[in-house]
Amino acid sequence: MKVHSPSRMPDLAVLSLLVAAAIGAGWGFWAYSYDDAFITYRYARNWSEGNDLVFNPGEAVLGTTAPGYALLLGALSTATGISVPGWGTVLALISLLACAVVLRLAAAEARSELRYGLPLLLGVTALALQWNIEMFGAEQSPILASGMTGAWFALARSQPVLGGLLIALAMVFRLDAGLLGLAVGIVLIWRDRCVP
Repeated sequence: MKVHSPSRMPDLAVLSLLVAAAIGAGWGFWAYSYDDAFITYRYARNWSEGNDLVFNPGEAVLGTTAPGYALLLGALSTATGISVPGWGTVLALISLLACAVVLRLAAAEARSELRYGLPLLLGVTALALQWNIEMFGAEQSPILASGMTGAWFALARSQPVLGGLLIALAMVFRLDAGLLGLAVGIVLIWRDRCVP
């Protein structure tokens, strides 16, 4: 059995707490979301059942603001047999955990209270506040995770191409995530005095 160094124990403790909270939230709110997410879910379900990406089969009207997310949910549901709303919950929880990990990595040089406290605060509030619980399953959490990770790679790790690809993924889920790409691009231009 490998013994972990004392410096890794706080990371493992915070991650364990967040995973336990995520499992509890997922168990209690499985396939739960606010009504607007079910518009995207219906597009995803219809697409996974072999129809076009439509709300009603035979009516070619795009009424979801998250067509890329609908395609992802439909593909995951088709591949696994897990319901579209169930995949919405899983992706929300994975995304929130990813945000906490990225925040921990971004705070690597901060005092220990911030290094461990910020991810814990983000994770607990994201899994406990009513607004966030109501948003489970919608596209906001995966957009936040891919956007945060992209911004971290572009700004902190000086890998703007990888950062841009992750922000582009957020834009595939919902086009207005492009505002994050614009903001990160402006910061890079201002910081580096050149176009990335």
